[in-house]
Amino acid sequence: MAGYLRGLRSSVLIGFEATGNYHRPLAYFLHRQGFELRLIPTLALARTREAMHNSWDKSDPKDAQVILHLLKTGLAQSWHDLIRERLVRLPNDLA
Repeated sequence: MAGYLRGLRSSVLIGFEATGNYHRPLAYFLHRQGFELRLIPTLALARTREAMHNSWDKSDPKDAQVILHLLKTGLAQSWHDLIRERLVRLPNDLA
């Protein structure tokens, strides 16, 4: 996947919705590969999808379209994993 994304020969910005813990392995991998990641809050995705499509109906193609819209308009958060950051800081906090 990383090879394919690098082969696009342009800057890559990756946006995703946090889905429980399911997004974490992919996010860790892409972050370690040096890609820029943006998190789309679930509520922002749902409300924007409802406004754009005049429906609460959820589907992967609609979500992809909404995520792209939120990335283009800058309405996404920089990705960082608080759990991982806390685990890294924990030994320092105990010292």
